[in-house]
Formats: sequence, structure tokens, C-alpha cells
Amino acid sequence: MPTLRFAPLALIPTLLGSSIPAAAQAPPDLSGLWSATLRFGPDIRGTLIILRQPDGWRADIAGFRVPAQSDGPTISFELPDNKGSFRGKLTGRAIHGHWIQPRTQHSGLRYASPVTLEPSGPNATNRWQGTVTPLDDRFTVYLPLTSGSAGAYQTFLRNPERNFGRFFPVSRVEQRGDSVRLIGNMGEGERTLTQGIYEDGVIWAVRLRGGAYDFSKVTDVSASAFYPRGKPAPRYRYATPLQRDDGWPVAAVEDVGISRAAIERFVQMLIEVPMDSFGSSQVHSLLIARHGRLVVEEYFHGTHRDMPHDLRSASKSWVSVLIGAAQHAGIPIRLDMPVYETMLGSLPPNLDPRKRAMTLEHLMSMTAGYQCDGDMAAPGTADEDAMQQSGEQDSTAIR
Repeated sequence: MPTLRFAPLALIPTLLGSSIPAAAQAPPDLSGLWSATLRFGPDIRGTLIILRQPDGWRADIAGFRVPAQSDGPTISFELPDNKGSFRGKLTGRAIHGHWIQPRTQHSGLRYASPVTLEPSGPNATNRWQGTVTPLDDRFTVYLPLTSGSAGAYQTFLRNPERNFGRFFPVSRVEQRGDSVRLIGNMGEGERTLTQGIYEDGVIWAVRLRGGAYDFSKVTDVSASAFYPRGKPAPRYRYATPLQRDDGWPVAAVEDVGISRAAIERFVQMLIEVPMDSFGSSQVHSLLIARHGRLVVEEYFHGTHRDMPHDLRSASKSWVSVLIGAAQHAGIPIRLDMPVYETMLGSLPPNLDPRKRAMTLEHLMSMTAGYQCDGDMAAPGTADEDAMQQSGEQDSTAIR
């Protein structure tokens, strides 16, 4: 009778090949903070030279040399293909003006950055030089993932440049194999808003505003701009602002009657604000001046004093401050000045009577009567998004 021989148990899977599937590989843990940034330029930046030559004015910047126009003290030029333009005025020996950069991807606007050109070179009476520093056109997206059930995560989008998460309400992420889906509700029920591919520790090609984003996990959150001052946040200790040549004298808070302990508690509160939802408050900067002296200057979320900000609706408050400063400086401006007559010099005969009656005070107090629907339901709305999409080009980044 033949002898029966049995293979060792350890060899059975090998002998049977694929007939017994291997144990399913556990999906990677995606929980944590992810971020991605797209940069769109602009490429035109650096040294700007303006020359006054016998055959006319010329401008030289970033490899371009183009004719410039002079109308009295006003000098201007444009680069081809809408790559940028300059408007300035010769005042004394210097040219003071603004560089107007191309329309940005992140907001759809053209921003104006201040430029001062000083006399330079051996022929200083006919040559001026300055530096063009446009607003960086970039878009950063943070995606914090909190683990839920297998392959599912709670999340939201934060975007410091445009507050994009408000318009793209992602609430969760699902991972199936190498597919990563961002899911949310845009008023039509929950659905996949966009998706990407997980490979080699990166969530690739997530389609968002302006293009495809590659998300990488933030491995060191101690310096991440997603948090006010990293995580964990250091303990705040007050310091007198740095004295600079910007016209602001500085002082310690005690010198102007402010409690140092109260300021330290307040700033520490800002630093400790949890970034756990889309609605979490984000304060980018805190400056306090009293009795004509700057006593507090603090920045958060990776911002700094030289970073321009798109102020959007905050500009309403700044306009009132600037008008008050202009009046204090003796500029003949009154609250009862008619807006359109002041802007146009004379009023068109068919101008709407309501516009004819509009004064500076109406604009400052936001009682001008313009329709402003946040949902852009009305075609004539004065909502800031509608105004930006209309192609207004004189929005200025305030430093």
C-alpha cells in the first residue's frame, strides 16, 4: 500500500498559488495636516530703469526695453502681451509711481505695488532706477484630515489668500485603493467635488482653483502657517516693536498706559485659537498705536509686515481713516462733497438723480443705496465678488 506524504502547512499557499488570497494590506493612515501650493508668477520683477534720451523716454525691466510716454511730469509704459505696466510722476529728483502687474490667477485682479525710482548712474539727471516687487500670485490650500471609519476622514479646506474653503465646502475625504475623493455638499446633496491619487506619500493631481494640486503631509507642524504660530504654540512674551524708518515712533505699552500683562494674555489667546473647523478665527496681524506711538506689532499664520494683503471689504474702514487723515492734513475735502461731480468734474445731463445726490458721507457710512446681494442673485449687485469679476483694475495691495 502506497505511503501518503503531506506537504508542510507553510508550503500550502505556495503550492496552491493564488487560490488562497494574501491578507489584505492595511491602507496608509492619512490623518494629519496636508498642504499644497500652486505658484503662477508673475515673472516680471526686479530692477526697473527709466531713461530720458534724445529720441524719447525708454523703460528697461526683465529683458524688455520699451518706449515710455511722458505727459508733463507723468511717465508711463506698458509691456507687450499685458505682462505689466507702470504709471509714475517725476516729483523733485525721484519718480514715484506704481507697477500694475498682470491679472492674477488667485483673485482675477491686477494689483498695483508702489515703486520709487531714484537718480542713478553717471548720467543721474536722465536715468532713474528702482525695484519692482509685485504681489506673488500663488494659492495655498490646507487640508487637515481627522480619522473616522476605515478609509474615511473628516476635513475642511483653508486658504489664506482667498478664503477658498467658503466656496468649496469639502467636509470629508474617502480613500479607496489609490483613489482619494474629496466630498462635500454644494446645495445639491453630498457628492464628490474633486479627487486625486495617493502614491508615494503624496495625494496627486487634486483639481482645485487654477489647476492640479499635489498635497504633501506636513511632517513638522511646529512652524506651519496653518496654525497661528505653529503647534504647539510657544508662550508669548511682549517685546517693544522694532524701530524702523517708516515714520512710526515706537514705545513700550507701559509708556502709553497699557497693561503689559493684559496684552500678553490677549496675544496668547490669539495664538491658542484652535484650527479645528472652517469657521475658526484667523487673525493675521495685530498692531496697536496710542498717543502717536506704535506699541504692539505681532503677526500670525506666516504673515509679516512686508506681505501685501487683499483687504476686500475691510477697505471700507480704511477709507474712512484715510479721509480723516487727509482732513487733518488740511486737504480741502468735505463730507458733503457730491461724489460724481467731484470724480467727473461735471455731471452728465442724464445722470440718475440718486447718483447726483450721492455724497462722500454716503459712501463712508455705507448708505449710498447700492444693491449688495452676497449670493450675487441680482445682476446689478455691488457685491465685492461681482465688482472683482467685472474687471476693475485699480485694486491696490496695501502693505
